[in-house]
Amino acid sequence: MVTERDGQTVSQALNEHTVVKKMRGRKPSVTEEQEDELVRRYLSSKESLAEVASAMGITRSTARRAIARARSRLQDVLALSFIGGKK
Repeated sequence: MVTERDGQTVSQALNEHTVVKKMRGRKPSVTEEQEDELVRRYLSSKESLAEVASAMGITRSTARRAIARARSRLQDVLALSFIGGKK
């Protein structure tokens, strides 16, 4: 698993390329910090997603959505990195 790229952690790269959007609707049940912690714990441990979610006090479905959002952000960062590297 890649944890650093050019001296930058994955979470820093994700935050750098995150587009700020106006929030509408319901308040998120998981903050960005909690989401980062969830992803870190899930990827770095042998715990199941359900176990990590339970330990953090959130439902498994909320945890799955958080993982999906993180995966999508990472794909966006990698796509930008790939396009930027082809100059």
